[in-house]
Amino acid sequence: MWLRIEQIYYQATELPAAERNSFIKQQSSGDTELYRALQQLLASDGQTIQLQDMLSAEATSLLRSQQDLTGMTLGQYKLVHQLGRGGMGTVYLAERADKQFEKQVAVKVIGTTLFNPVLLHAFKTERQILADLEHAAISRLLDGGTTRDGMPYLVMEYVKGEPIDKYCAARLLSLTARLQLFVKVMAAVAFAHQKMVVHCDLKPSNILIDQHGEPKLLDFGIARLLNRATSTDATTATEQLGLTLNFASPEQKQGKALSALSDVYALGLVLQLLVAKSASSDVHWIIRRALQQEPANRYQSVTAFADDIKRFLGKHPIQARPGSWWYRCQTFVRRNTASSTLAAVILCGITAFSAAFWQQAQQVKQERDIARLQRDKALAITEFVTNMLGRADPVEAQGAEPKVRDVLDEASNQLAEQSDHALSQQPEVAAAVHRIIGRTYHSLGLLTAARQHLEQARQLALQYNFTETEVYWQILTNLSYIYQDQFKNDQVLELRYQALKLAEQLYGNDHKLTLGSIGNLAAAYMEAGELEKSEQMWLRLYQDRIRVLGEDHRDNINSLANLGVINHWLGRYQQAEHYYKRCFDMAERQLGRRHPTTLTCMSTLGSIYESSGQYQKAEPVITGHIELATEVLGELHPATLRSKHNLADSYRGLGRYAEADVLFRQVLAQRAEVLGSDNIETLQSQMKLARLLRLQQQFSEAEQLVLDAYNKQQKQLGEGHPSTLITAQVLADTYLAQQKTDAALQLYQQIVMLHGEKNADHPDIVDTWAGIARAYLLQGNPQQASAALERADRIIALHPQKKSSNVQQARLALQQQDTAN
Repeated sequence: MWLRIEQIYYQATELPAAERNSFIKQQSSGDTELYRALQQLLASDGQTIQLQDMLSAEATSLLRSQQDLTGMTLGQYKLVHQLGRGGMGTVYLAERADKQFEKQVAVKVIGTTLFNPVLLHAFKTERQILADLEHAAISRLLDGGTTRDGMPYLVMEYVKGEPIDKYCAARLLSLTARLQLFVKVMAAVAFAHQKMVVHCDLKPSNILIDQHGEPKLLDFGIARLLNRATSTDATTATEQLGLTLNFASPEQKQGKALSALSDVYALGLVLQLLVAKSASSDVHWIIRRALQQEPANRYQSVTAFADDIKRFLGKHPIQARPGSWWYRCQTFVRRNTASSTLAAVILCGITAFSAAFWQQAQQVKQERDIARLQRDKALAITEFVTNMLGRADPVEAQGAEPKVRDVLDEASNQLAEQSDHALSQQPEVAAAVHRIIGRTYHSLGLLTAARQHLEQARQLALQYNFTETEVYWQILTNLSYIYQDQFKNDQVLELRYQALKLAEQLYGNDHKLTLGSIGNLAAAYMEAGELEKSEQMWLRLYQDRIRVLGEDHRDNINSLANLGVINHWLGRYQQAEHYYKRCFDMAERQLGRRHPTTLTCMSTLGSIYESSGQYQKAEPVITGHIELATEVLGELHPATLRSKHNLADSYRGLGRYAEADVLFRQVLAQRAEVLGSDNIETLQSQMKLARLLRLQQQFSEAEQLVLDAYNKQQKQLGEGHPSTLITAQVLADTYLAQQKTDAALQLYQQIVMLHGEKNADHPDIVDTWAGIARAYLLQGNPQQASAALERADRIIALHPQKKSSNVQQARLALQQQDTAN
């Protein structure tokens, strides 16, 4: 803008004084503020204020704008840190300075002072533009003002989200889902255009998707009112400080006048980035129309652009394609309404009837083809599964007793080796078969083979674009169970988020499968250690299932079991036992004692008895589960191994160390074979064996085992995960038993810190405070030891079932020291 002022100013000074005013009025083209600024400059010509002085002031302002204003208070908001620079200045994250309530905002500090009346006008214009843009998908203007140095600032809604391209890529959104999201973005841009505002800098980083999957448009900092874009002082590329050339229209790069069609072009580039090569030819035609070099050849509005996308989504002909004979007939009548002859009207009428009849015939044919395709799919799957199970026939087996594993392995080989198999010509059927085999492998506890088949099924769905089907929902769901058993929490969360969104799209919010997808996502948050968030989701889901399905529906067993697990991990042992008992009673009544779900509930009930120190009650429950699970699921099934692990820990609690040692080593070897040596459940057995070895004073092996488990859990789960904290406790106890007091005390204190205020009364911290007390005693600090024991006693009072030999040992040591003194 200053280049424009300077150019007009020096041209005016070359003219006689009497002609200058008319000249600058003509050059201002109706821009009152520009005209007044030039008047001020000419009036001060030859006086102390010269153009160079004003430009010097702008340079000073620029230097100020480069300073980091973090910590400064502007109005009611304190600047916390920079979010970025661009456009007309710097953007900061800010929060309420008076702390009356928690609110984060984005503060945009403009890189100029109010010395310049033209830029002040631009700032006021931008404020007014944003104030008028009241739309759910546009970041709102909340406040504004100036700094002590005279720099204007805007207080805007702070949006937490991901750029639209990264959001779509991270969630592997289908083409339909991407287009539906993009249409929402276009609605916001169209709304701005109705308010005579052009964005001028549309790009992925200015289109964020929030945690609810809704778009938010940012940064109207270089926007101009449409009626100013037609003036001779049109917005140019040199003025667009925030312009991103990769998403700029040809007219922007050339410094020509801008219009709503510039945003159409930018949106076309964004859409091209989002759909890449996965789009159909119709979508590429749409993009091609939006990206025409000449604005007149593009869609003539964002609304028209969006309407064509909606036509594609609705499976209607799009406007961007070259016209067919039917299209030409329609347009002929529209263009020549007054002069069309009766013959032309009759011809088009006959053509329309013929086209309608042809479309109806095509629809009947299409429905028949769809039915035939579904039949062929069902027959292909049935044929393959029948052949797969044929190995179980005594004749085929030739006297051998085939196992399910053998049948599955044979089916896997058949899929892998026979590339010319009929299934290879039907990718959706092949994906369904891979899913069936993968799910069956998983039911046998064979995770590696299960994952291979389910990943192949997913790749087929992505490659052949049937990602909006029930088959794909089943693939996502089954695959998430594999990653859950492998404790790969990031993959589980991503898969279950996708599955939930697809279920909502396919079935609606209250459908049984959608509710199941919510439960799966809640379980993923639980496994990731976000227990409070997971608990809220499970409680809400439990009520929704009762409302939709009824109180006695079997899906409520799942809700009760997971509420028990959360309370178990949070140390609320009585509540956990309550949920587990209800889960087991309901499952046994509805499904029978041998059903896998009933066995799961039985296993969790045994585990809570073991965790709360009720070892006499735990042993018969766990032993009963092992017998049934071995018979129903198999000796090496993860559920069977889980109960063996719990039984070994119960033997430890009962002082039967020799039996515990044998069983722990057996389970550790079996888990390493079935799940892998780095699997979290394998590491848990490794940690429990180390604890047992410490009790038997086999310190060297104990430290080696628990340190390895701790390092691997930190890497996989994070240092604050409940499972990692339990292992840290065992490691600290092992250090303390070897008189490595400083290392033990440091780790104990870290455990307390990581539990935080919310979990300060968790029963597991009883042993931590007991360890701290014993460490202080070894360091000769009985007062701090006594204080630590008091903390332990307060927690025990809240959890009467909690028993701790560590507390008893620490108390005895303190008493002995008091007696000695």
